[in-house]
Amino acid sequence: RTTVALQLADNVDIPAQFTRLSNSDLDLPPGEVTTVNMEVPAPNATDALIWGVIPHMHQTGESLQLSVTTDGVEECLVDVPSWNFMWQGLFLYKNPVLIPPGSDLRLTCVYDTTGREDATTFGEGSADEMCMVFAYTTAG
Repeated sequence: RTTVALQLADNVDIPAQFTRLSNSDLDLPPGEVTTVNMEVPAPNATDALIWGVIPHMHQTGESLQLSVTTDGVEECLVDVPSWNFMWQGLFLYKNPVLIPPGSDLRLTCVYDTTGREDATTFGEGSADEMCMVFAYTTAG
């Protein structure tokens, strides 16, 4: 039996949200291994804490990495060296990671389209692709 315990409140001390980091400009050529990078500044004007991540790709996904660089120091937030489409979930950190303003996030996705004859683009379907991480965040 599955059970769910919900607690509802009119407000909370520290609101949390899922922040989507995504490269939706995918146009993967058929028949090759392709690496896609996306670099973005931290999305918050104040400190943020990342409590966990949900990496997401589809069937041609090979690997996914997300890192943050703060003051010239790079830290890995998630590294999935061998992507499996059936292996998707929320992965919580033992301790949250502080992301100060001015930090840069880098998302790298690798795809293998060697079995395909047409280009693969961003989309919702399993035959389409995504390069995405949802970060579970709160204010720092």
